[in-house]
Amino acid sequence: MPYSALHHEPFWNLIMTNGVSYDKVHRELRIMKNLLQYVEFAQFELPFWDTLQFDEIRGVYRQTLLDTYFAEHLHSRLWEFGLR
Repeated sequence: MPYSALHHEPFWNLIMTNGVSYDKVHRELRIMKNLLQYVEFAQFELPFWDTLQFDEIRGVYRQTLLDTYFAEHLHSRLWEFGLR
C-alpha cells in the first residue's frame, strides 16, 4: 500500500496510534489489518494540500497512485470511491 512505500516522502506524514514507532512496524503495514491498527491517519504538508485543491492536479496524483499500487481491474471502482 502507498502508506509504507511513501512514508519518507516530504509531502505527507503518517500519524501513528499510541506513540507506535513507524520504524518498528513498517514491514507489518503491508497487511491491511496492521495498517488499520497502527496508523491513525496521514497528514499532507500544507503546500502539497494546496496543490490538491485543483481538480486536474488531484486527478494526476490519484491516477499515479492507482497505476502504481492497485491492480488495473480496480482502478475505476477506486477512482469513483475517491470522488465521494
